[in-house]
Amino acid sequence: FFFEFLHEVYYDRILIGTKVISDADFRTFFKNKQSQNSTVAEWTDATFNNLRKTYLLYLSEAGLLERGQGRRKIMIPIIDGRLAMWLKENNKQAFSNILTGVRE
Repeated sequence: FFFEFLHEVYYDRILIGTKVISDADFRTFFKNKQSQNSTVAEWTDATFNNLRKTYLLYLSEAGLLERGQGRRKIMIPIIDGRLAMWLKENNKQAFSNILTGVRE
């Protein structure tokens, strides 16, 4: 689910040049997932709020999102060459592409 968020929201914002993520982006993402999956459709608002908080914590602790309220600025990382090579060799290059905004 987190990878989907990175791909569908974080990456999309970088590609379109917005470079901010808002609470509305989280709501839209979760609403879309509810319509796509009957199990997710049964989750409560509290569950989605906890997921939003967890995703924000992950992103800010990783240095990918500026801490703050409302609209949060995306911080595009510089991927170490060794990590980039490891991701490529292990068929995980999509991660570095998403985080840095490289078109797939």
